[in-house]
Amino acid sequence: MQLQHGGSFDVTLITTDPSCKCQFKGHQDYTLTVDRTKLHLFGNRTPGILCEWPYTAIRRISADHSKNLFQIEAGRKCSSGPGIFRFYTAESRTLYKSAMQAMTEAVKTRC
Repeated sequence: MQLQHGGSFDVTLITTDPSCKCQFKGHQDYTLTVDRTKLHLFGNRTPGILCEWPYTAIRRISADHSKNLFQIEAGRKCSSGPGIFRFYTAESRTLYKSAMQAMTEAVKTRC
């Protein structure tokens, strides 16, 4: 099955120390988008991009589909600084596959 990277996903932020440092409000709804070079976080109450995570600066992404969780481990070169960002989403499986495909392609292109 060929996945197309891209897309927007409704997510709910789970509070972590790094999300607090970025002044993101936990347990609020956001939109996480996947593009060719990075993940973007948009606030549903605030216009514009709140944060960007370039794939080349992400240490790891993971998901626990049984709990509808998606997780980003950001590196120090991300605008958010280093740390773990967790989200609830009903689309954890699709988001994870889309982000992994885009991340793999971005890293290949960079090499």
